[in-house]
Amino acid sequence: MDSCNRRQPGSDVEPFSVIGMSQNPDVTIRRANSEDAALLAELGARTFAQTFATDNTPEDMAAYIAASFNLAQQTAELADPASTFLIAEVGGIAAGYAKLHAGEPAEGVDGPKPVELVRLYVSREWHGRGVGEALMRACVNDALQAGHKTMWLGVWEQNGRAQAFYRKWDFHAVSDHVFQLGSDPQRDILMERAL
Repeated sequence: MDSCNRRQPGSDVEPFSVIGMSQNPDVTIRRANSEDAALLAELGARTFAQTFATDNTPEDMAAYIAASFNLAQQTAELADPASTFLIAEVGGIAAGYAKLHAGEPAEGVDGPKPVELVRLYVSREWHGRGVGEALMRACVNDALQAGHKTMWLGVWEQNGRAQAFYRKWDFHAVSDHVFQLGSDPQRDILMERAL
């Protein structure tokens, strides 16, 4: 396993356990720090490709991944004080991550004090094993602690698995918008939930 998938020794960020909150008692969630840029770039590119490569052209996938999951981009996102990254680990190996961003919501999102769930990515080998649930619970808890009252997200109209997951967490559709994947403008469904 690539060393960038392991927690950095000496990290000053203590993980918090989500034992009892997921199907997998070994899942821990920790806040990402500046040393995690390479991990997030690799994990983001890999999980995005695992999820969407079969439904999109190689050119559009390559363009999006190159722009969104390079080291400089991940370093900048980690440095943004409005963003929070949470990494799910199992036995010290990164299994997925989530990104929250406090900012202006998309048109159609009208709940008070909103925060966007920008990404919730889980490696394919961990699907159905409680990692997604642990990340979502951690995101909800983090958003509540930060004073947010609404969480919102965009999900591809063709990603039925993700939509079902979000409905399970009480998200409901409120609008839609365009998500640009390379040269392909795609329709994302905007969903929100009260916290």
